[in-house]
Amino acid sequence: MSSSWLRLTILAPVATGVLFAAVLGFAYFTLESTGSDVVHESTTESGLAIHKLMARSLFDPLYQLDVRSLQTELDSMVGETSLTHAAVIDTDGRIVASSSDGWVPEPQIEEQLATQALLEADTQHEEIGEYLVVSGEIAVGSEQIGVLVIAQDTSAQRATFAAALRDVKTVLPAILVAAALLSVVGTILVVRPFGALARAAKNIERGDLRTAIKPAGLSEGKALGRAMEEMRRRLLANQESLEERVRERTAEFEAANLDLSAEIVERRRAEDALRQSRTDLEVHANELRFMNEHLTETSGALSRANDELSREVAGRRQAQDSFRESERIATALLNATSESALLVDLDGIILELNGVAEERLQTVAGLTKSGESVDLRGRCVYELFPPDLRARRKARNDQVIAERKSARFEDERDGTWFDNSLHPILDDEGNVAKIAIFSYDITALKQAEMALRRNLDSVRDRARRDPLTNLLNHGAIVSELDNLLSAGASSASGHYIAMVDVDGLKLVNDTYGHLVGDALIVAVADAIDRDGAIAGRYGGDEFVVILPNTTYDEARRYQADVEEELNRARVRDPESGVELRISASIGIASWHSGGGTVPALIEQADEAMYAAKRQRHESQSRSKPKAQDGRDIAATLALQIVPMLGSSAPLQDKLRLISHRIAQECRYDAMNIALFDTPGEKPLAMNTYFDDPNEASEKWVDNARSGRGQPFRSLLERTRRPIVLDDIANDSRLPEPMRRILLEAGLRSGVTAPILWQDQVIGSMAGGRKALAGFSSTDVKQLTAIADQVAAVIGFSVATEKHRRVIAESHEQSVFLLAEAAEAHDHATGRHLLNLRAIAEALAIEIGYGEDDARALGLAAILHDVGKLSVPASLLASPNPLTQQERTLMQQHADAGLRLLSGRAGFELAAAIAGSHHEWWNGGGYPKGDVADAIPEAATIVSVADAYDAITSGRPYRSPRSIA
Repeated sequence: MSSSWLRLTILAPVATGVLFAAVLGFAYFTLESTGSDVVHESTTESGLAIHKLMARSLFDPLYQLDVRSLQTELDSMVGETSLTHAAVIDTDGRIVASSSDGWVPEPQIEEQLATQALLEADTQHEEIGEYLVVSGEIAVGSEQIGVLVIAQDTSAQRATFAAALRDVKTVLPAILVAAALLSVVGTILVVRPFGALARAAKNIERGDLRTAIKPAGLSEGKALGRAMEEMRRRLLANQESLEERVRERTAEFEAANLDLSAEIVERRRAEDALRQSRTDLEVHANELRFMNEHLTETSGALSRANDELSREVAGRRQAQDSFRESERIATALLNATSESALLVDLDGIILELNGVAEERLQTVAGLTKSGESVDLRGRCVYELFPPDLRARRKARNDQVIAERKSARFEDERDGTWFDNSLHPILDDEGNVAKIAIFSYDITALKQAEMALRRNLDSVRDRARRDPLTNLLNHGAIVSELDNLLSAGASSASGHYIAMVDVDGLKLVNDTYGHLVGDALIVAVADAIDRDGAIAGRYGGDEFVVILPNTTYDEARRYQADVEEELNRARVRDPESGVELRISASIGIASWHSGGGTVPALIEQADEAMYAAKRQRHESQSRSKPKAQDGRDIAATLALQIVPMLGSSAPLQDKLRLISHRIAQECRYDAMNIALFDTPGEKPLAMNTYFDDPNEASEKWVDNARSGRGQPFRSLLERTRRPIVLDDIANDSRLPEPMRRILLEAGLRSGVTAPILWQDQVIGSMAGGRKALAGFSSTDVKQLTAIADQVAAVIGFSVATEKHRRVIAESHEQSVFLLAEAAEAHDHATGRHLLNLRAIAEALAIEIGYGEDDARALGLAAILHDVGKLSVPASLLASPNPLTQQERTLMQQHADAGLRLLSGRAGFELAAAIAGSHHEWWNGGGYPKGDVADAIPEAATIVSVADAYDAITSGRPYRSPRSIA
């Protein structure tokens, strides 16, 4: 044996054993991986087939299985195949449906596989133990609608491959031992089987299980080949079995899918046919409803038309009867009415008329002149009227025909007024067939209306007129101004307004009475109502005059004419015979200077009037009287003052008016009149006038009235001559307090003249001016003359005042004596009378009484219980409650007091109080039971005061009470 053969003989078995072991190991791992790939491939193909089936059936948009049906289908799939689990997941990762039995993978794994299948649009698989999980997208067209996840148990396939591997592992040692023993002798025989095994291993590696394994050589090699061949046959049989089952299931699913698709198509067609049928049925139903409604309406219309026709026939018959009856009634009414009534056709032909209409129309047409009556029926009514009325009457008739409604109008013929009314009469078609014309004689009504209108105009005019002057009143003259301003009236000459103020009207009213003051106002009104002026009374002593279309020169001429007429005019007092001069201040304002408003225009004229008043006063104060001296002026003033002093007014009021009058006439800035009584006492009467009063002047008046303001009284009584103060600030005769007060009042000089009567100084007259040395000798003589002229009358007034005081005091003393007698009779009264007087006076002043009236009421209140003089003293002093008889006797004192005081001069008020002070407001008092306003007011005041004092003072039968 050669070395090569020896090496071959030695190395061949070793190499063959090593190679054989390598081949067997490679075959083992190849078989294992190939088996896994086969399992993966078969499972994936089955899953894809199922996936495609589910994509076509379960998610067909026309099939629309619900979740329960989908779960049932998945359970059926698992039961009919080798699958252990099936689930459907939507695109949001939620499990829509899952099989209820078998192994279930973790939800996270299913969701992960579903997400990868959606993202990669491909099938994904995952091995979990003995199970293989496969997922694949479900799409309709290009739209992903979900993922199908299935799981299959691969344990059987894996067991088959494990058995084959165990067989290989079992024979491998024997093969190695046999190879070692037979390596030398069987090298050639072993090489061939080894080559065959290598080829078989490559075929298995490629997955070719259909190529047969044909070993050659030794019997052991053949046995190994036969084992591998058996393994191949098993694997091939298993693969073919799986493929056959997949093909069968796929065919079943495809057949079921085709049947289901056909069923879906049929269902779709059936649904379309059903929808079309429903649409056709609805159309037919609508047509039937429309036809039914149309038939119903037609039937109703025919029925109504039949009824309407029947009613129309009956109505026409009734209308004919009614028309004939209406004609008969109309004829009767035409003849029965007391006014004119006629019936005409559209052309105005008279068809019917009553006797009144026939008589009037014949009179209008002038047919009664012949004395024969003419039948007017058949004649045109227009031709019977005068030519000036024909056209208007025909136009009225045509208006009624066109508008088919009544018309009414009035006309006048020869002083007679008629109220005419035209009424259309319509035929059956609503057209005007005839016209009824009625005419009423309203002459008396018209005359009454015109009289009423004249009265209304007169009333309106009187309402715009001032009743005293017959000029326009305040509202009317303001309205005239407002109308002119609103209209914007203007012309080349312009417009002016005058404000007229009557000077001294209040003084005249207070001095001579309002009748003389009214005469003064009328005189001024007559003077300003001239030359086309529009005059009106603006206030008590003011007039407004509108001068339209007037130049400035014409306005000034109007002012001069008015002032000239007023200078000539006089007003006479019928009682004293005094003739008063008339003075008025007139201010002129331009129409356009007032700012365009009535208040502004009035204010402009008012300012001009006051400027004129000031200018006239200044000019009068500068002018020196030529024809009159101080005594002449004094005489003139005396004629005006004497009637004032002779009036019945209180002395203080008379002095106030005299002070005012003298100050105005003499141009004093202040004037004072004081009447003396007992030396050293305060003045009997005094009043002061200041042209510009202020706080200091009021202080001076209060000081003088108190008796401290008569520093020159003793000097006047001693010298009986006037006293002149050229410089009040430096005159040592004035006390310092008096000087300070006068200076604060603005006075710088003064003069005081005594009033002498019966060789006695009974008072003084003092004047003051704001200028230093403001009084000349003429002024002093003038004031002295005035004091001399009125001294007698003032003295008489002083005597009268003193006499009045004496009488008043005597009367008061009599009252007190009588009251004290009653008080003495009623021992328990004490200070009741004095308390009652004070309380009654206070109550009277509180409710608005003047001081004099309150004082008179307080004095009369003292006698309220004077009737108790008739009541027994024992009854008045009894501390026990009164019996009914005693009470009745006590109540008689009111009537007793009334009888005692009635009929006695000066005791009228006391009598009323005594008789009624026990009356109650509700009628429960005595003696007459008067109610509310029937009780004299003074008695009510005294009753309240008496009750208050009785409560707080006490009585013999009770203690006093506190007012707290």
